[in-house]
Amino acid sequence: MTGGRQKQASNSTEGTSAKGAKNSTLSMEQEMESPCTKKDINKLKSLLFCFKDEIQTEIRNSLSEVRTGITVLDQRVLQLEQTQDSVQETTSNMDILIQDLQTQVRDLQDAHEDLENRTRRNNPRLHNIPGTVHLDTFLPKYFRALIPGIEYKYLLLDRAHRALRARPKPNMPPRDVIVCFHYFQTKESILKASRKNQLEIEGIILKLYADLASSTLQKRKDLKPLTEFQNQKDIPYRWGFPFKLTYQHNGLTYTIRHPNDIEDALPYLRDPPLVSPEAEPQERIAQD
Repeated sequence: MTGGRQKQASNSTEGTSAKGAKNSTLSMEQEMESPCTKKDINKLKSLLFCFKDEIQTEIRNSLSEVRTGITVLDQRVLQLEQTQDSVQETTSNMDILIQDLQTQVRDLQDAHEDLENRTRRNNPRLHNIPGTVHLDTFLPKYFRALIPGIEYKYLLLDRAHRALRARPKPNMPPRDVIVCFHYFQTKESILKASRKNQLEIEGIILKLYADLASSTLQKRKDLKPLTEFQNQKDIPYRWGFPFKLTYQHNGLTYTIRHPNDIEDALPYLRDPPLVSPEAEPQERIAQD
């Protein structure tokens, strides 16, 4: 009996709750379907104005931060541009200075090379003299064989010695002999005679060369393609000091002062322009 009453009470409570929920839903639907009043519109306006003010405030704050960041970036960019301009100007000045220094160094090297060659101007270099030969007796005999009528007083030697390097091994070529003539003309006569006559003295065939600075020899080696082509085409040339190579071609005189000039000289020799000698200056000089 008691259980039945509790069951009825719970059913009654559930019915009341369901009825209340139904009434609430109906009231909300009625409220939504009812037209907005002026009060509702004013309330909505006030909410929108509040939202607008908040949004504007946030936008202003954000824009202020952005402006501050842009100002800082502008200053940094300006500093970087000024620094870059300064670096570019310094670099440009350094490039000019480096070019000037390179020119000065090259001029000093050329001057040093010329001075070294001038100190050797009386020196011929003799190649292929065995190390067992006595130079005191062999050299006068060889020079008089080259120039039979020369007087002994013109064969005066200031010095004669082997090249200053380590002694070669037995199976290696002997060291060159460097001779310093007291008279320059004697040295020139000896070199000219050696080019015409290749004598054999005591079973020895010598080769004579001018004693030149190593830098001059390297430059001549670098110009070998040009001199070989000139020899093939029978184009006469001569070496000069300070270092230069002078030759004539098609009635014009050309001067090469540096091995780099060979790049312009060789194509011109192989395929010269169709210009008469009268239309150009009488001398073309390949500058450094």
